Amino acid sequence: MTILRAFLIVASLFMGGGANAQEENAFVVHKLRENVFVLTRMWQPGQGNNMGVVVGDEGLLLVNSMMSSDSEALDATLKTISDKPVKYVINSNWDPYNILGNAYFAEKGAVIVAQQDVQYAPRNANYEPVFHQVLFEDTVTINLGNERVHAYRSGGHSMPHANIRLEKANVVFMADSFRPDWFGVLGPTGLKGYLAGLKRAVTEGDDDTVFISGTYAGSAVNTRADLLHEMGIREAFVSRIGVLYKAGKTVEEMRQDDVLNAIVAENFPVAMKLFGGLQAYDILPTLSTDFIPEYAMTLEEKRAYTGTYAAENGISFDVLLDGETLFAQSYGRFKVMLKPVSETEFLFMNQQEGEKIVFERDANGTVVAVHAELGESFLTRRIPAGRMLKQE
Repeated sequence: MTILRAFLIVASLFMGGGANAQEENAFVVHKLRENVFVLTRMWQPGQGNNMGVVVGDEGLLLVNSMMSSDSEALDATLKTISDKPVKYVINSNWDPYNILGNAYFAEKGAVIVAQQDVQYAPRNANYEPVFHQVLFEDTVTINLGNERVHAYRSGGHSMPHANIRLEKANVVFMADSFRPDWFGVLGPTGLKGYLAGLKRAVTEGDDDTVFISGTYAGSAVNTRADLLHEMGIREAFVSRIGVLYKAGKTVEEMRQDDVLNAIVAENFPVAMKLFGGLQAYDILPTLSTDFIPEYAMTLEEKRAYTGTYAAENGISFDVLLDGETLFAQSYGRFKVMLKPVSETEFLFMNQQEGEKIVFERDANGTVVAVHAELGESFLTRRIPAGRMLKQE
């Protein structure tokens, strides 16, 4: 299964509002504490997505809002837990099953909170930005009276990914920064950022802390030992990719590597059978973030590429410099970190093989245009094909 095919399956389930979206008992309720619950949206037996519910003194806080097609079913399930209104929704990241119910609960009076990069994801096929109200950069704390909720940018999975810690209940909602059933997405800063999020969760927790993944694979809860185990096997997996990369192995050769396959078979036997073994997209993003070398540039040289680039159909994106890092971004479409690999070629970090943007200079050396070279990632649908001119 290619990454594009996988995304289209997700999109049909989450954005299409299919016939099965509102079936009876779509959500399974797991009680963790007197005031903390996990709701699992079951897609098929044994597989689903988790979200959180915290019952505060004056209302509910939801960790994610699921899909708009499930909003009424979710609302009905919440009423079996408490008759209090939903006061807050915190989004863990920009995946459809975490954010598409935002507008529904906002209309009922909830305040929607998310890391600021969530606004670069679409809420519909017209690429309107995800519905949001309160944005934070690194951390935010919400006091519910009987509970303090801390959300912080995790560094794993995606640009706006946040882990959400309940101080008194000793529960951490990890969403996609930890998966118990398969390797989660490292995220834009690779292994370093991914491990930083796990280490913070482990350090702030203890042996009694309950960790909730965004993925349900037979159990709604995980332990500190599970996170430590994931850190160990992920470091081994990425280290082996590095050894193979330095040896000049192709991605296909890496897929067939005995050591990589042994790591997966030992730790994820069910998923390995389900997915048909290692796929290229399990390896490629790691190459772009951790091993393909960066072409050396000064800050002044990087600034030459910043600006707005527009296609003939009016769709545009911005290239900006934040600290020492270049980003390409467009509201409601995407935000991706860029890595220079030559004077004019920049990889889209954490994406598929060879996905990049190529800048064009005129006879005077001025950057005047750009075009994207894309494969099977979500960017294929969000960046126009062809030449895009730099705007004055």
